Amino acid sequence: MVVFQKNRGVSENHIKLSKLKNLSEHEDFDIRHYSGILTYKTTVELPESFLDNNRGIDLQFEKIANMAAVEINGIDCGVLWARPYSVDVVNGLKPGRNEIVVRVANSWSNRLIGDEYFPREVKQDVEGALREPIPNWAWRGNIAERPEKRRVAFTTNRFYTKNDPLPPSGLIGDVVLKKWIRVATEQLSPQ
Repeated sequence: MVVFQKNRGVSENHIKLSKLKNLSEHEDFDIRHYSGILTYKTTVELPESFLDNNRGIDLQFEKIANMAAVEINGIDCGVLWARPYSVDVVNGLKPGRNEIVVRVANSWSNRLIGDEYFPREVKQDVEGALREPIPNWAWRGNIAERPEKRRVAFTTNRFYTKNDPLPPSGLIGDVVLKKWIRVATEQLSPQ
């Protein structure tokens, strides 16, 4: 399950995915253009034998866009933002049912590109620079007074057009628990 932050332009507060994919390619416009924290939640059953004789157990992600905080059974296991997307989670795991929560922060670009499909709320020049004072509703943070209700973000400059490509978003591809074990080795003596 993927949970979205409230008031970020997505009407549903969560979705279920059969497999992890780039949310910038999702069929729903609002999910494609979502920016914020995506909270992925799942559970995994582990036999006690999986936890025995380990030198560490890594949770490995194929791709993360853009950064992720990993929590296992309420224990913070670390933050990932660069390859290899791998974190040791052995201290959070236990025999039986394990709850995995991964919070992914994606790019603000997705929302700014999505908002370009709707009328602008301020006058801007051809390069996107503001040509009038910042509106009072923006200064006060009063979104209810916003003239264009379909826009979600507000910026004093125009950084993107609706034709710009969306950057990847979310957890993409396979996720694997990898167990490291101690292997007995035989020491060879020089001849």
